[in-house]
Amino acid sequence: MNAPFDMRAALIINPASRKNLGNPERSARLEAVLGSGGFAIRTQDPASVLAAVETLLNRDCEVFFSDGGDGAYHYLLNALYLLRPENPPLSAPLAGGTVNGIWSCTRTPASAAAALNAALALPQADIAPLASLRAELEFADGRVLSRLCFSAVLGGLGANFFDRYYARSRRGALGALAIASGGVLSALGLRGDGGAELRSLLTPGRFRVTLDEREMSLSEFQLLNAGALYFRIGGLFRVFPLARPGRPQFQAGALSASELLANLPNVALGRALSGAQLFDGVGATMSVRAERGAVFSPMLDGEYYPDVIRATVTAGPPIPTPDFSSASAPR
Repeated sequence: MNAPFDMRAALIINPASRKNLGNPERSARLEAVLGSGGFAIRTQDPASVLAAVETLLNRDCEVFFSDGGDGAYHYLLNALYLLRPENPPLSAPLAGGTVNGIWSCTRTPASAAAALNAALALPQADIAPLASLRAELEFADGRVLSRLCFSAVLGGLGANFFDRYYARSRRGALGALAIASGGVLSALGLRGDGGAELRSLLTPGRFRVTLDEREMSLSEFQLLNAGALYFRIGGLFRVFPLARPGRPQFQAGALSASELLANLPNVALGRALSGAQLFDGVGATMSVRAERGAVFSPMLDGEYYPDVIRATVTAGPPIPTPDFSSASAPR
């Protein structure tokens, strides 16, 4: 399917992202690449993304890029679907974020400048749809929020891992490897902590979980995740290999220390996980409710949503992204 690139390209820049803070001149260089062929807006916080997108839509921009990371694209995507739900424009993240999970599933060049140049130069491009999730969040204060995303970490090991990951000064593959190796060394008794680090990583969350209208018998969950795409985390772990368009992969259940260690090859090689009390497969709906009086903080595409009492995850719409695989720019 082809989409003409005869309208202007748009770039939403998160100047507070790690890659832009470390390279203050980068944003100006990307703006120069766009030149008269598009518009760029630097947003100060997530709340300002919606107004920026509305401004760019009013300037007839039809190809949108985010420059920041998975979280920056998360806010761009939701703004586009809030303002143009029936006919959303093409969009894609630029490479270089902390996790790069979503970008790794697109057909966008690794060079940000090359991606922008391709959008400006090609008379048309194929559309590469990305499968997505829809997360309906119910908050303790009564609010209800619907968000599109590609991954949802709802509790247990995933939440504990990312708490550590985002607290590190060094992230990417080395940061992910440091956390994983710390847990392994702890399990093998080589860390000198009596296994405390591994136990901490495996601290369960307490929830009521329903998969496709069947409530699970467990009350404590070491794994509670959902994914629409098979992607890499930090260039190291391969997650959600079973996900298909319209059929998200859900992971819910208990996982012992020995089962976690046994599953490390599966995570590295992109295979489904196994465990005596673990579901890891595709489905239609996963509903997660906190214990009475408790709240939790789902993480959607790396962005935390605090004070949630219930999250319901289903398949979202196919997200139209530009396909630059035929362009001469390097991937």
